[in-house]
Amino acid sequence: KLPYSVVQFLAQGNLSLSIPGLVDLKGLSHDPQVAIDYRNDKNNCLKLHTKLVLNLLKGVKEIYSRPISPKCPAYITVGTKDEVVSYKTNVSYFRDIEKDFIFKEFEGAMHEIHNEISTYRGPFIKYLQEILA
Repeated sequence: KLPYSVVQFLAQGNLSLSIPGLVDLKGLSHDPQVAIDYRNDKNNCLKLHTKLVLNLLKGVKEIYSRPISPKCPAYITVGTKDEVVSYKTNVSYFRDIEKDFIFKEFEGAMHEIHNEISTYRGPFIKYLQEILA
């Protein structure tokens, strides 16, 4: 909701505060064990710093403002129930701006399709096998 100029300005600063709970881990997968495993993995940071978040926002704004124009076959897969990364923003970007990616939606899947319940993971794995064959 912040104007891009404000995000750019704040991202340049050295102050960074730790913010817990920015990502709802229940939004990763329909499998509740995924959130439990994520929480218990000592390599995962459950608190993000404002410096990181602001620079991510800045980078996302830059990336979504123009096509990536890959030089090789490129694919993007999204779950229609992804709430971690905006499903609507991804659809808009990959259908209207970046048309050089092969775009595939997985109806009902959440953010980590590879960690989904078999209903969603099965078709996703099959799709990966088809495009990598």
